[in-house]
Amino acid sequence: MNQFITKNLLLILIFLYATIQGHSQSYYDGTITASNYRQMSAFQSKIDLNNPDYAAINACLYFATNEQRVKQGKNTLPNNVGLEAAAWFHSKHMIEKDFFSHSNPKEPNRESTSDRAKLAGITNPAIAENIAGTSTSNASCLSLVDDLIRMWMKSEGHRGNILSDEAKAFGCGVFIQKNNGYASATQVFQWFSAPNYDASTATDKLPYADTKPIKPQTGTTKPQPPSPSQKTITIYQYSNFEGESRIFAPGKYDMDDLGIGNDELSSLKVSNGLKVTLYADANFRGETREFTRDNSFIGYDFNDYTSSILVEDISKNLGTAATTTTTTNTQNYKVGLEIGNKAPAISQSAADGSKMTLEMVKGKVTLIDFWASWCGPCRYENRNLIQTYAHFKNQGFTVFSVSLDTKKDAWLKGIQDDKLEWDYHVSDLGGWNNAVGVQYKIRSIPMNYLIDENGVIIGKNLRGQDLDEALSNYYASK
Repeated sequence: MNQFITKNLLLILIFLYATIQGHSQSYYDGTITASNYRQMSAFQSKIDLNNPDYAAINACLYFATNEQRVKQGKNTLPNNVGLEAAAWFHSKHMIEKDFFSHSNPKEPNRESTSDRAKLAGITNPAIAENIAGTSTSNASCLSLVDDLIRMWMKSEGHRGNILSDEAKAFGCGVFIQKNNGYASATQVFQWFSAPNYDASTATDKLPYADTKPIKPQTGTTKPQPPSPSQKTITIYQYSNFEGESRIFAPGKYDMDDLGIGNDELSSLKVSNGLKVTLYADANFRGETREFTRDNSFIGYDFNDYTSSILVEDISKNLGTAATTTTTTNTQNYKVGLEIGNKAPAISQSAADGSKMTLEMVKGKVTLIDFWASWCGPCRYENRNLIQTYAHFKNQGFTVFSVSLDTKKDAWLKGIQDDKLEWDYHVSDLGGWNNAVGVQYKIRSIPMNYLIDENGVIIGKNLRGQDLDEALSNYYASK
């Protein structure tokens, strides 16, 4: 009898421990993987908005994230209960406190990503974070996380966090507002070293327990469009011509029929002599944008969705115009955010209250760099940027830093700690509402624009070796 009681007491204690930790280890015991998770009935079921199964939703998002890493030849990352708790509680508080930001403006003890990680038991936080929001109307776990992953993967900064080689573990957290089904989602990545999780220090612990995994079921494969020959365009799922791709000859195409939409149309390559027109609405109506050459990042510079696409062969109409060179008179450049556009004017306050403008760097090749002291990937990239600056500053290169910080002390400390020695640092301490950030359509950081001596954009989102190569090639051509 005593042995029976002892055995059952042990089982109860194990169950309670798993509940406190937030996992019974069933979703994360190796049975379910990034290659078979889509066949789980728990992930295929419609979400009950009155009683969401957060263990299943968060696990589904975890596996979907690793699925993207596998597609890009990256290793899968382990789930960490502390990082999952940090993610879930941030999503919860964004809903309950009515804000949407990496910085929590309503609770000082939860302001930064590191603050929240520590509350969740991570004793050595080096955090990168993705956030998003979307509707869960009639959604399953799979359709919800697919929507979230598409949003993140078409944004270079968010995608960089998901695919980073510096990430060592992560956790995902979704919270759903019951009255309208709006879902807030957070991914929390630990960079540089494995996270140290100490349950005894954690005040934020997951309130749900994992459910048992369900064996894989057979699934279906989405049909692929044909691959025509001769002159074609190639559209890519991700920026920089990466991810899944599909090839199209001249013709008219409905994105819904092909299942690609702008959520999976982030860059494209165009054969010489073809013109591509993207339409915001079905039946080739609404806002349009035209391309006659390769574009590595369509992203936010166009409508959030592309509904139809027209591919035309215009080679017979080009004549001698194809050999015309572009004038260097900057008055002929359109102001915009595309390569070849004149960069929009900037005027914002420096730390001493004086105004700094983009005109102040005229005559220099300049990197307009968007960052924040609370952004882990930004701080990591600063290591590369200070080396690039040191190497090229004598050739006339400088950096114009725009901070999305909300606290002046944190902003200035970040500049000092990272040894950002260039002269141009501005911020209005508006966070994601920074006026220049809004003007430049910044949705993720780090993000940058490289401009020439006349303020014309010659590169976008260049980091590390890519920035060094771009500068070397530019100066070599002078």
